Amino acid sequence: MSGSTQGLSKRDRALAELVRVRGWANDASIEKAVAEASRSEGAPDLGSVLVASGIISPVQLQALSDAIEGKSSRSRAGTRPPTRAPSSASDKTMARSDAGVTVKAPSGVRKPPDQIGPYRVLRELGRGGMGVVYRALDPELRREVALKVMIAGAQAADADVERFRREAAVVAKMGRHPHLVQIHDIGRDGDRLYFTMDFVEGRSAKQRVEEEGAFPPREAARIGAEIAGALAFAHKAGVLHRDVKPHNVLLDREGKSFLGDFGLAKDLSANAGLTESGSAFGTPAYMPPEQAGGHASHATPLSDVYSLGATLFEMLTGRAPFVGESGMDIVRQVLEFDPPSLRTLKEGIHRDLEIICLKALRKEPLKRYSSSAELEADLRRFLNGEPIHARPAGSLEKIVIKLKRHRAVVAVATAGFMLAAGIAGAATWRLKSRERQAAVAKADLERREKETTPLLLEGKSLVDRADDAARSGGWKDRTEYARRAVETLEKARAGLPESEEVRFELGRALRRAGREEEALKVLEAAVAINPKDPRAWFEHGSICQERLSRSRGTLMRLAMNALQNELGFVVSGFQGNVIAWIGGTGAPEDEARLKATAAADFRKVVETGAVPYCAAYGQGMLLFYDGKPEAALAKIEEALAINPYFVEATEAKAEILETWKQDITAALKERRTLFEQQPSNPRFVLEYAMSLRAIGKRKEALPLVKKAAERVEGNPAMALRASQIALQCDDPKLCTKLAEEVLASGDATVNRGEAARMIVSALLVQFDENAAEAAIEKHKAVLDPDWVAAYTAEIRLARADIPGTLASLRAIRPDTAAHRGMASLATYIEQSAGNLARAEALANQANGYGLSRAYRMLRGLVAMDRGNLQVALEDFEAVKRELPALNANLSNLAAVKFLMRDYAGAIDTLEESVMATPLSKAQKEQAKKAFAVLRGKLDTAKEPKDAAKAVEEIVGFLTLAGLQTQDKATQGAIREGMRGLLRVLQQFYADLEMWKESGLAAERYLKITRNGAMLYRLAEVRARSGDAAGALGAIGEAQAAGFDEGARLDADKAFDGVRGLAEWAGVREKCR
Repeated sequence: MSGSTQGLSKRDRALAELVRVRGWANDASIEKAVAEASRSEGAPDLGSVLVASGIISPVQLQALSDAIEGKSSRSRAGTRPPTRAPSSASDKTMARSDAGVTVKAPSGVRKPPDQIGPYRVLRELGRGGMGVVYRALDPELRREVALKVMIAGAQAADADVERFRREAAVVAKMGRHPHLVQIHDIGRDGDRLYFTMDFVEGRSAKQRVEEEGAFPPREAARIGAEIAGALAFAHKAGVLHRDVKPHNVLLDREGKSFLGDFGLAKDLSANAGLTESGSAFGTPAYMPPEQAGGHASHATPLSDVYSLGATLFEMLTGRAPFVGESGMDIVRQVLEFDPPSLRTLKEGIHRDLEIICLKALRKEPLKRYSSSAELEADLRRFLNGEPIHARPAGSLEKIVIKLKRHRAVVAVATAGFMLAAGIAGAATWRLKSRERQAAVAKADLERREKETTPLLLEGKSLVDRADDAARSGGWKDRTEYARRAVETLEKARAGLPESEEVRFELGRALRRAGREEEALKVLEAAVAINPKDPRAWFEHGSICQERLSRSRGTLMRLAMNALQNELGFVVSGFQGNVIAWIGGTGAPEDEARLKATAAADFRKVVETGAVPYCAAYGQGMLLFYDGKPEAALAKIEEALAINPYFVEATEAKAEILETWKQDITAALKERRTLFEQQPSNPRFVLEYAMSLRAIGKRKEALPLVKKAAERVEGNPAMALRASQIALQCDDPKLCTKLAEEVLASGDATVNRGEAARMIVSALLVQFDENAAEAAIEKHKAVLDPDWVAAYTAEIRLARADIPGTLASLRAIRPDTAAHRGMASLATYIEQSAGNLARAEALANQANGYGLSRAYRMLRGLVAMDRGNLQVALEDFEAVKRELPALNANLSNLAAVKFLMRDYAGAIDTLEESVMATPLSKAQKEQAKKAFAVLRGKLDTAKEPKDAAKAVEEIVGFLTLAGLQTQDKATQGAIREGMRGLLRVLQQFYADLEMWKESGLAAERYLKITRNGAMLYRLAEVRARSGDAAGALGAIGEAQAAGFDEGARLDADKAFDGVRGLAEWAGVREKCR
């Protein structure tokens, strides 16, 4: 619609939209009517204009008015008045209040907003303790929807936000079913979370009973079967409704039924959902005893079977199974009494239908229908005139039913019956003996089931509470809940060893208690009893998959800091991060066994046809471990398409993306999703903070780290991760505090050496080398020797002890975590010392680790030093494609272009590099003018030395700029630029055999920084100039600065005239 409705009342605007949405008129006709209704104050209302124009009929206008006002058209059709105020079919939003009772939206109290998100609000339908539901219009799809909005907004607690999200999540994950209310959209409007769902035009089963009394028995059975089918579909997807009642069974105008309001639903999938332990919620009249007793977490699929039985009871009789003066009175009856006979309350109910209903209402869960699917099947048998399974029909009964349905063969059937009766009479004495034995066994089983059921429910509740504690950071509580769960379920197994349900729950408990080997055996026993139990197969496979993951190590996600060098220069445009598996201990044969077992388990899950998203997830993880990230990602996406709220799959997707792309930021969206879905889970909070840190948002990341740090007590592994990320977010004090807590915990399963490493790292970033050295000595017993060597190298480097630094770096064993972590530093130190062969090997290793895209620049530097200019050019250009603003790489690229005589390209790239440094605006303008002049000179340069003079002018410009600024960052950048240019000039002059100029460039370089690489080059120049003593002196200085590459010295022809001197032997002896 156009904006022409602005002059109308809110009611008339809604009326115009409804006419359009329902397709009763085209836009042109509606706009013409709108224009007439809004032309003046005395104009008729829009409804009158629409009827007068013949666009809609009076009946249609009344229907639209009813829709806007929420009236039921059925109550106007001559039926008896409702016993209480009616409400629309889909607007009975039931929620738990503080008192545990349901509440209904008050009429005429609150003015609803005009719009939420893209949806135009028509009116309020219902309101509960946490959310409010509106009837609304979707302007894009031109349909009416039910819009549920969270009330608390920005003030909502984390748990409330998660419950609200869960309601949308559990419906969205199930997919479409003809008798389930569907979710369409989930979003946020400012601080308000909302989601939209089907709007069912009609009324609830509760309203129908209130307005018309009991349903005809067959209609009630048909609706019961439809809802049982919807519940079976939900249970197969791992969702419990936990609030099935007539209020939530919606009937459209054609009588089709829908199950709605999943506000109290529970997701049974791996580690998903909230558990309201120790509380009862829902509506007492429809609660099963296990919920009514104050144990919400005891709910199982059989609890929904009970609640549907209570709903069917009310549809058949016109009242709930139990009624009383108060909620507590009803709860007492639910716990202590059996429901009355349906046929004593209402005539005309078939005996079979009563048996079905009462079986669903059995107090002991194991005596109800074993599933909603079985309840649906029995109701369908009743509707089809077949024998029901709740009371197995005898031979005579079966024949009578067949006679009724096939009267044409009465004679034959009768003869068959007589023969069957004779045979039955002859075998009666045998059957009675067997029946007595069966009765004794049945009585024993019933007794044991009655004794065991409370233990099973309590154990399951404790497992759920352990999971909830883990999600919220209560690790001590998790450990205690898991211990108690094992203890309780061991008793249940002793009483009912033949129950796969008991064994499955015991397996879950043992896993959470850290007793994985026992858990595997118990789960194997569970699937031996019931090979079609997907939960036990998945739990078994998940344990194997987790073990496989641990054998590979821990995924380390760290952002690399660009620290200032010895000149005060800080690299800009650098985005380095570490994505690596560290600490792996698994043997290949163990990994192969675990992988094969997990794969077989997940295949079994697929074969059952249940929880397909769990199977897809498991298969995806195995593909990931096989080194097939693309195929793995496809499987994980398949799992998430079925269940977008399956956090394990979202986390797996993040890990696959990050390791595949070798970039923390590749999964920023997934890390944020996990944080939003479980904002109290310290693991997800910390990893999201790490992602924010990786994109440079330290200020946003640090408060999250501090929030998570408050929730890691009792979980040393999580405290250690918080320590690592705190250091990344520039809070060394928090890092140290957490690491010290880990060491003090005495937990043997946590990496104590890593905690000690964090303490040393925190001291080093604070430039307290003495304290760091003391910490290394203090924690030497737990520190990995390779990290001891690595940190000793950092301390010696800070003290300018280059030979000592090299000795420590070389003590680190290859392919260790320390070796990977120090690869770039080791390459840089060896290269700057002049040890090019070792630097090249390290550069190739560092590049192979894939820890940073900038590592290829190191390889380029070594290649340039060795004269492999084409290799250097390719490396620098590759880095520029990945990190276009990395100024250090730009200056290197300019250098190699210059050495390759590409002067124009060198000047362009050098200007890029200078513009990327922190010069003032005025200095940058001055630099641009200088580069313009230099380009002119290079264009007219006739000889290489003319080009060198142009570079000399740039050095002069930078020297002047350095004198004009007091800013340390700018001074550092200028010194780095001058060093790079002088390095180029030294090599350029040497290539031209301009030894004097080359020597002067080297000496000027050494005034900025002295390192073995340039001292070695100066020795070469002096040797070629005939200054043997000067050459020997420079080599000696180079060795003092770390040079010790004997092979390079032996192969260098520059020293042919020096090798005959007596001092040469001593020089050579100091090299490797």
